[in-house]
Amino acid sequence: MLAECYHHLLEHKKEFQIDVATLNLLESTMSGWTTEMMQSVDEYKEDMVGVLKKEGGRCQDLVDRMSYWDQWSWFVLNSSGEKFEREWNVVKSGSGDDVNAVEGKLGDIVRESSDSIATKARTQGQAVIEYLGKRPAITNQSLIGSVTAASKFEDIF
Repeated sequence: MLAECYHHLLEHKKEFQIDVATLNLLESTMSGWTTEMMQSVDEYKEDMVGVLKKEGGRCQDLVDRMSYWDQWSWFVLNSSGEKFEREWNVVKSGSGDDVNAVEGKLGDIVRESSDSIATKARTQGQAVIEYLGKRPAITNQSLIGSVTAASKFEDIF
């Protein structure tokens, strides 16, 4: 009876070794994928910083053009800010961009990045599920869960 138990334990040891190897492989794959996702996020951040720096340059242009009299007249004499708003629109229109272009550009970057990340995450999840479903199994094993074709995140946009 002890020999039978020992033999049974050896079989389970082999199964566990296969499972450990599978988990190590998946951990390595997920680590690489996470690094790739962080690089993508950093690239999108750089795109957003570029848009905001360009807008900051326009702000600097406006401030450089302002005299103390302009500042005083725009904010003290005309407390509604209409003159300032007109001057700001002049600076922005002089750059060739639409007055509301920054908001649109940032929105485009956010949509593009969220779509890209959601698609890559779904693809990675599907690949992991498929790999786990096809790996050799000594005993009858089944997976719990699935990766759907569309995520709820994508329904927001």
